[in-house]
Amino acid sequence: MKNIFRIPVDNQHFKDTIENGKSIREIDKLLKGNEKAAFVNISKDEVVRYWGSIPGQSNKRNFELIQEGDEFLCYRSGKYIALAEIAFKSVNRELAKYSWGITENGSTWELIYFFNNVLFFQIESKIINDELEFKDGPVMGFNHISDGKVKEFLSRYSSVNSFIQQKGYENKVITTALNNFSKTKINSPFEAQFYLIDLGNQLEFDTYIPANDAGHSVFNKKLEELVTVRKNDLTQYVAPAILDPLSNIDVIWFKDHYKPRFFYEVVHKTGMNEAFSRLKAVSEHYETSKTRIIGDQERKSEFDRSKRLYFPYSDRISYKYYDDLTQVHAESLYYKNLIEEFMQ
Repeated sequence: MKNIFRIPVDNQHFKDTIENGKSIREIDKLLKGNEKAAFVNISKDEVVRYWGSIPGQSNKRNFELIQEGDEFLCYRSGKYIALAEIAFKSVNRELAKYSWGITENGSTWELIYFFNNVLFFQIESKIINDELEFKDGPVMGFNHISDGKVKEFLSRYSSVNSFIQQKGYENKVITTALNNFSKTKINSPFEAQFYLIDLGNQLEFDTYIPANDAGHSVFNKKLEELVTVRKNDLTQYVAPAILDPLSNIDVIWFKDHYKPRFFYEVVHKTGMNEAFSRLKAVSEHYETSKTRIIGDQERKSEFDRSKRLYFPYSDRISYKYYDDLTQVHAESLYYKNLIEEFMQ
């Protein structure tokens, strides 16, 4: 019986090694002999697609279970976005370092699994989770679906691929309430975080919010389902001295191996000085990143006073209105849908 696995994926690395893949020519010097031989059968246009895991105890156990023909569901931001079929697996530290870098403690994603075929789509996670008898929620790590659940699922559909094809989901975006947003008034800081996270995901940043906020539900979605970076990820890339203030920033957008590009603090009713204090602490370590405070128009004068105190000579911090955020979010969704309709 085949296995079914689930893996959470970020934006950049997913695009690099699964969506676009790597040419054999680019990574040739990093490959082992058995890997090169296997690529003859699986590469298409000399491109290979793969993913990897850090060799912790649980990941090693799951890695041992992997066999040819197994299926991998790729999860991001409340959706499954791809289905990959296993060709073979290999341990290759040098390829992992080249593809995804290394963590603060020197670990890398060297438990690598290579794919035969990859099907791309966007399906609300609940649709497949219901079929697998899972409670809906974010995929928190590389995990193996139990044999009992897999056996029951396969008795109905024979494979995840077959289920997707039968339901007509391949290459389609499932329309949800997220796609029906128009410009609305933000009524809580968690709604502002929702818009910032979803906008960042649309713009192909990796997104983060503090663990204390992650459990809040907005528009029937828990915020933790939408982000692509969690605190455990930060501990692998962020120096301990800056981890505390950085991990408490309301929303962060990352690029390029978890380098922060935008820091956002949401100031709803109170907390302007606390927001400035956190932003000042992180801005000194990430000089190329931009800092933003989001709030309603009534808080702008308070922002101006605090800016003179915390950032008197800097243009790296600015104030953005709630209305601007919801408008940009709505416009981004509109153009995203136009592009997806054109590409179908």
